[in-house]
Amino acid sequence: MGTLHEDLYTFKIISHYILLRMRDFSDKIEEKNTFHVQQLRNEILAINEIMRKNIEEQDRPQMTI
Repeated sequence: MGTLHEDLYTFKIISHYILLRMRDFSDKIEEKNTFHVQQLRNEILAINEIMRKNIEEQDRPQMTI
């Protein structure tokens, strides 16, 4: 064991390192979540577009020969 000053300095360094790792981990999770939310949004928009086109086609008068 070192002196109180050395122990406090070591604690500060380790604490800072742990906080940086936690922030990095948090940022990575946020990036993944953002990507998945954007992907889900794009899929919902595509489904809505398909449904809108199907509804429009049903509303058109059908031509029979």
